Amino acid sequence: MSGSQIWIEGNSSLHRYYFTAEGVSAQSDLKTNSGIKVLLDLILHGGHQLTVTLPVTSLKSGDKGMDQNAYEKLKSKDFPDIVFTLDHYVVKAFPGSLNTYGLLVFGRLKIAGVEKDIVLEPTLVFGRDGIKIYGSQDISQKDYGISPYSVAVVMTTDDKIVVHYLIALGSKQKTKSHAPGPPSSELKR
Repeated sequence: MSGSQIWIEGNSSLHRYYFTAEGVSAQSDLKTNSGIKVLLDLILHGGHQLTVTLPVTSLKSGDKGMDQNAYEKLKSKDFPDIVFTLDHYVVKAFPGSLNTYGLLVFGRLKIAGVEKDIVLEPTLVFGRDGIKIYGSQDISQKDYGISPYSVAVVMTTDDKIVVHYLIALGSKQKTKSHAPGPPSSELKR
């Protein structure tokens, strides 16, 4: 769905690095464009389907060599997509807010052919242009069979990366996101 974004950040022994993703798709069984109906359906009926797909080769750091290394580590030739699949969720209202909710989301994340259960704690915001779900999640590369990148003793990357996400639901209109992303100066070295 339009407006969805994912970006990844991590640390190396030389510098902090970022990847942004283009072509993120979110497929949901929500059938209505009316925001209040979508919100009520999410809260009252639960059990909705959501699959978020990120093509591995859409990850861009601003450095082609770094991108290629990431694609190899993520086994993009054999597993071209990173996929999150929703199992179930719980919605909890934020006190004093009619449009902001906390979520506890249970699902499965598949990276480089390895699928693991994952629990996310994003925020859901209901607005005129639909629903936005955003948050971040620490991921251990080793949990998915990925050894952190290193070049001899010159440079190594940390095992932990942070995945930031903004998923737009319930609107077929193209929306421009105002979500924070990686600093643009970091993308152009």
